[in-house]
Amino acid sequence: MRSKVESLIGFAVKARKVVYGADFIENKKGISLIIYSADLAENSSNKLKKVAQTAKIPLVVTHLALENIVCKQGVKAIAITDRQMVRAIVDNINNTDGFNIVEIDGANAVNRKNSENH
Repeated sequence: MRSKVESLIGFAVKARKVVYGADFIENKKGISLIIYSADLAENSSNKLKKVAQTAKIPLVVTHLALENIVCKQGVKAIAITDRQMVRAIVDNINNTDGFNIVEIDGANAVNRKNSENH
């Protein structure tokens, strides 16, 4: 059975609000959340951390197979562009095994901002 976070990611995929791959994420404007697999290469994960910190957006690492969640083979990093979906995902991450927010300055800023808007 899928978790709430996995279902929300699936909705984002169906709504075409997802960017796939570290290189595309690095060059895309308007992303609101980055999720990557724990087994992503170190250079790519460092690149995503810089993007998240610069854009002041949350960065999430998962120990689950991201390619199974998004139903695309070989996918290890995604970004979500819809802010409402991001808010729902971030709000449910603490209740979901396999997903953890990476503590960087950008993630902390967005989490505080989202909790103030409720």
